[in-house]
Amino acid sequence: MVLECSVEVHHEEDDHRPLGVLLSHAYVLVSDRTDEGTTTSLLPLAERTANLLEENLEFHSKDFALWIGLLNKLARRRTDSVEADFATVRGPHSAALQEWIAEHGQGYDTVLLQGIPFDLVPSSVATLRRLPNPPRTVVLPHFHGDDRFYYWRRYLESFEQADTTLLFSSMVADLIGPREKFTIVPGGGIRSEELGDLAAIMRFREVCATTAPFFLVLGRKTPSKGYEEVLRAHAALRENGIDVNLVLIGPDEDGAPVDGVGVYYLGMQPREVIRGALFECRGLVNMSKSESFGIVICEAWLFRKPVIANRVCYSFRDLVEDETTGLLVGDEWELQKAMVRLAGDPGLCARLAEAGFVEALSRYTWPRVAESIYKALEVDGVTSPLGPRGDHADRRSRPRPSTGAAVAVANTPSGAQTRPSTRRKANRPTADPRVD
Repeated sequence: MVLECSVEVHHEEDDHRPLGVLLSHAYVLVSDRTDEGTTTSLLPLAERTANLLEENLEFHSKDFALWIGLLNKLARRRTDSVEADFATVRGPHSAALQEWIAEHGQGYDTVLLQGIPFDLVPSSVATLRRLPNPPRTVVLPHFHGDDRFYYWRRYLESFEQADTTLLFSSMVADLIGPREKFTIVPGGGIRSEELGDLAAIMRFREVCATTAPFFLVLGRKTPSKGYEEVLRAHAALRENGIDVNLVLIGPDEDGAPVDGVGVYYLGMQPREVIRGALFECRGLVNMSKSESFGIVICEAWLFRKPVIANRVCYSFRDLVEDETTGLLVGDEWELQKAMVRLAGDPGLCARLAEAGFVEALSRYTWPRVAESIYKALEVDGVTSPLGPRGDHADRRSRPRPSTGAAVAVANTPSGAQTRPSTRRKANRPTADPRVD
């Protein structure tokens, strides 16, 4: 067999991991014997034109629990050698970090591990669990629960080996492992101080000349974010005489041209312009196929705007209550109908927007996010500096008394507003941190 493959070059100077290989064509080497001798030729294997990604999405949108269950079972059946090979390729690896954790980890009450897949979290959890007197270990993983890319046995097992793992979705937590090993926290927060900035409206109008009502798409311009479906749905609205525009804001990752009547692609814009767009839009549309949370939906709610979101994305189904805080759609036809409804029904827009506003302020402010995470981090006997402790009956007791909240953060989450203390514990017994 002959395989024709390609691989992308590295774009990051200090990132030396091997990249994935794209299989372009596969051939079988065929030999034919004739009276004149033997000839060889390459016979191309039959190409399958079905879009496997779309097949998967259709399947897991119909039976999400079965989809997650199958991904979970397949991941846990992988052999140690396959898992080790994958970890070697993916990384990132840092022997110095693991040595530092082994030497200093016992000096902290709690260690928070947050990082990109796939080796940082499993290796760090294993290092901490080998310590004679390990600290409380909390994992905040980069994890899209509906995406098979993230389902590797070492990754899933590290979630269970930690004292608790923070997830944004109770639906996923119920399906991928022992429920008591997971703590559900808000996936992000909004800033109420962003309201009332009239200058933001003027900044948006300076870069976008639209005068008609418009729907807004926020996010990276790449096919997985579903912007192409929104473009087609909007074109159908215009063809049917509905005078509504479409504005897209976000980095251009695929380089594909964006055109159409009433379509404005603004590329990357400063936060002030984005706030102005949220002030001015008729509603937000997000057809992303996979997200770990969905902060742009919360931001639209803050600005009292209705949202249309992709039902296929489990995070949106967790976040949006259909017909109450937004409209969930499963395909382009449903998307068109939802856009028509919002374009022609101000009362519906107002009702959805108000319910979303209440949801955002009650559940998704940064103080609420910080407090919920701190409760997962804190050790028994330590009071949160952010507010009342609340009920900790479901948290595991530590084998030793705690003298203060001390947290080592391996990789600080972007956007965090409140950092736990990094003060080391006092009077900790001396031990060799590398003893198994």
